[in-house]
Amino acid sequence: MTFFVGGEFWDDSRFQTDRVNIPSEGMTFLNGGEAAIRLICNYLSSQGVHELLLPSYICSTMADAFDRYGFTYTYYLIREDFRIDLDDLLNKAPGFKVLYIVNYFGYGFTSEEKVVFQQLKSLGMQVIEDDAQAAFNRDSVADVRFNTLRKFVPYDGSFFYSNIDMSASLAKFTGLPNHRLPVIRRFRQSFANLIAEGAENFDALNPLFDQSEHHYYADLTVLGDPHECLASEQLDWAAIEAKRKANHGRLFDRLSGLPDIELVFPVVSPHSLPLGFPIYVRNDRRDALLDYLREQNVYPVVHWNILEDPRINKIPTTVAISKKSITLILDQRFDLEDMDYEASLVRTFFWQ
Repeated sequence: MTFFVGGEFWDDSRFQTDRVNIPSEGMTFLNGGEAAIRLICNYLSSQGVHELLLPSYICSTMADAFDRYGFTYTYYLIREDFRIDLDDLLNKAPGFKVLYIVNYFGYGFTSEEKVVFQQLKSLGMQVIEDDAQAAFNRDSVADVRFNTLRKFVPYDGSFFYSNIDMSASLAKFTGLPNHRLPVIRRFRQSFANLIAEGAENFDALNPLFDQSEHHYYADLTVLGDPHECLASEQLDWAAIEAKRKANHGRLFDRLSGLPDIELVFPVVSPHSLPLGFPIYVRNDRRDALLDYLREQNVYPVVHWNILEDPRINKIPTTVAISKKSITLILDQRFDLEDMDYEASLVRTFFWQ
C-alpha cells in the first residue's frame, strides 16, 4: 500500500453518486484556488484596494499570487497552535480594508476569532476565507470563501461563495482556454491505472504532473469546467467527511501519549473536513521521520516548507512550525486499518 497526502488524487468513483449533494445557492464554480485569487485580486483592484492583511503562516505560492497581481501585504501573527494572535491582528488592522484568513487543515476557527472577524467587518473590513485545506466551512462569517477541490477529490475546481458582486470582474475572464484540464485528466487516469496494477513507483507521471502545474499557474482561466462542477457536486460529501473524521479519530487514538510528537488538533471541526493529521515532531527529528515514512511508501508532506521564503522566514513562530510539522494522511481513500499501519510506523520509528 502506498499512501499519499496533498498533490493530486487519482480517478476514483467510489464516492460518486447521481444526485447533487451540496447546496449550490450563491456558489460560482471556478477553475481552482488560483482562479479564485485571480478573481478576488481583479475585483479588489477595481475598487482601488491593493493591500491586505495576511496570516504569518501561509503557503509561499499564495504570497506569490498576491505578488503577481501587484498587491502588498502585512502579516498578522499565527501562533504555534495555528490560532490567530488576536491582539496582534487588532493592532495591525486599522487602515486595512481586507483581511485574509486561512482555515488551517479544516479544523476551523475559535469562537474568539469569529467574534473579532465580526468586529472588523462591522468597521468596514472585508474578510476573505481560504478553505483550500478545509473543503467547506458551514459556519463561516466571511464575505468571500473558496476551496480547492483537487486537495480533496480527483477534480479541478473551486466552490466560490461571495456576498460581494464580482460579476464585472468575472466577465473579464470569460472564453479563455483551459490548457490544464486535458493534461490533468490524463494524469489522474494514468495514476489510477498504476494504482490498480499495484505499482510503487510513479516517476513516469512526473512530466504530466509538471505540465499540468505549469498550466495551472500560467492559464488565466477563472470559470470552472461544467463537467468537473457536476461531478464534484454529485460526490457523496457526507461519506467523504465521515471517512476523514473517522480516520482522524483512529490516528488520534493510536498516537496519543507518544512523547516524541505533539498532536496539533485533538478535535475535528463540525463544520469542515480535515485535510490531514498535522503533528509536531520534537527534538529536531522531523526530517528523519519523513525519510523513514517515505522508505515505507508513506508520503506525508510539510505544510509548508517555507524556511527559504525571505518574506516570512524571520518570524519565529512561522519558522518553528515549518521546522517541526508533518501532515499525516487520513483521506477517504484509506481505511481504519491503514491508519493503524501509518500510526504503527510512526511509533516504530521512535522505538528504534
